Amino acid sequence: MQTEILDVNQKKIFVHSWFGEDSSEESHEVILEGDNSEADIYGIFYGHGSARYLNNIRVVHKGKNTRANVFACGVAVDSSFIDFSGMLRVEHGAKQTKTFFRANLMILSKQAGANTFPGLEIEENDILQGGHAATVGKVNEEQMFYLMSRGLNELESKKLVVRGFFEPVLSKIEDDGLIRGKLDQILG
Repeated sequence: MQTEILDVNQKKIFVHSWFGEDSSEESHEVILEGDNSEADIYGIFYGHGSARYLNNIRVVHKGKNTRANVFACGVAVDSSFIDFSGMLRVEHGAKQTKTFFRANLMILSKQAGANTFPGLEIEENDILQGGHAATVGKVNEEQMFYLMSRGLNELESKKLVVRGFFEPVLSKIEDDGLIRGKLDQILG
């Protein structure tokens, strides 16, 4: 497990990406040790072939007035599998914290799979926010119908829907073109 400790007033952005070339398993821990420390953790995952991706994120709030935001989107096609899970822990004494975990995963074939398990452990009563949200679903049929009624074929429509699905995370990160370029290469 990789561990990163943030000190007083330290702010850091972490970006995790995986594009299904090979199976991979990762575990990351961010400890918000210092008061007023902040972490933003973003993920972009695209599984294809028979690749498997397991990523576990753990965020521990120890300092006062800390903030953490975990936000990831992933798409599984073919017989690939994505598991993106996380635990947000607010320790006693970590007053006035804000912490949130969000994972949106999409499955584009019957053989593909995806799981997400967000968790919260809150030992402090004086927090500002603590929550999680997670979805695992298929491509939006209404979006597909709309795009296909405008003359796009099924493959072109799916590519547009997938690009749009990733955009909420992509818009949050500073990307020098590598992640968007890799997605364009995969989606064609």
